[in-house]
Amino acid sequence: MHKSILIVCMANYCRSPVAEKILKNNLDSFNITSCGIHPHYKQEMDERSRTYLRNKNIHDLDHNPKRISDKLIGNSDYIFALDINILMHLKKLISNKNIYLLDHFDNVNYAPDPFKYDLNKYTKVMDKIYNSCKLIKDNIDKL
Repeated sequence: MHKSILIVCMANYCRSPVAEKILKNNLDSFNITSCGIHPHYKQEMDERSRTYLRNKNIHDLDHNPKRISDKLIGNSDYIFALDINILMHLKKLISNKNIYLLDHFDNVNYAPDPFKYDLNKYTKVMDKIYNSCKLIKDNIDKL
């Protein structure tokens, strides 16, 4: 049976869909999904995120923002938060699961919500997410 990873950010619109797609592209033996505390009203992901993924040769761009739920939490073996504020929120909600920052293996505490950023700063956040996902791929068995 496949293990499951849940990735959580605020809106499930910019950051967590990118992390989801990168991990799906690199961890075939896991079920991976993303969600938000307060999902974005649009039924897609940010176009800058879509462009970023295309530039990384990831072409599965279908995404519908989802709200975190008891079912998603219950089905998850690993939960990753995109920033410290999300982590603290999740720790108040969830007592019976280990929750990690996405940057758990590089510990740079970097992933602010880039929604209002210019393209350059936005891309820097996405690059950090990309690097953290690669480290998760290489180290998930250590959790």
